[in-house]
Parts: sequence; structure tokens; C-alpha cells
Amino acid sequence: MEEKIFFNKDGVTVSSSLLVVRGRKYAISEIRSITSVQNDPNRMVPVFLIFLTIVFLNYFFIGYYSNMSMEIAIDRCFWVIIFGISSIVWWYRQKTTYEIFLNTSFGTILALTSEDLEYVQTVAIAIDDAIVLRKTL
Repeated sequence: MEEKIFFNKDGVTVSSSLLVVRGRKYAISEIRSITSVQNDPNRMVPVFLIFLTIVFLNYFFIGYYSNMSMEIAIDRCFWVIIFGISSIVWWYRQKTTYEIFLNTSFGTILALTSEDLEYVQTVAIAIDDAIVLRKTL
């Protein structure tokens, strides 16, 4: 039987007999099924830190008007604002990742991780097609 290529891009090749992901090779005949998983980032910590920034800014502004000197209030506000901006950047830089797990007779193997949903879906469909073709032979 002639080798059929289902997908070949960015270091991932899916053929009728072999899956190659960035140099690692998996025999299609050993793959029973695949599972695609979406991992959403945990944004609770950055959100909490942003909330804390707002609380501290309010505290320092109120403190300035009650008993804190202007220089101390400005100095503390500066560092709290830097802290808040860092929290916003942290929150923004967190990305959803998508993973493909191979279920084999040896167990479950993480084969591919990417932030590109369309890419992962295309690879998953190609692997499914290769498994179906292999089982029909």
C-alpha cells in the first residue's frame, strides 16, 4: 500500500502509518483514539491582584487626605500602579492552549500543544482520518 500523507506542516506529519510530532514518532497502528483538550488559563490571581491595586489606590488617596504626606502618598501610589500594570500584563499574556492526547495500548501520551485552535483541530482530523484508514485495511 502506498503511504498517504494527511497533514504536513510545522514539524507535524500525519501519514497512513506514522505520526511525527517535532521529531517524535508514533505508529498509527498503536493509536486507539485521540482526545483534544482545551486548557483555559487560571486568571483568578491576576484579577485578584488588579482588585488589590484598586483597593490600595483608594486607601492611599484616602490616607493622603487624612494623615499621610503628599510625597509618601505619591511614592506608594507609583509602586501600586506599577504593580497593577504588571498584573494587567500578566492577565493579558495568559493564553488558552489546546492539546492532543494519544490513547495507546501503552497509556495516554501528550503529543501536541499549541495556542492555535485551528491548527490543533486540523491535526486531530488528520490523525482521525489516518486511524480510520488504518482500521479499514
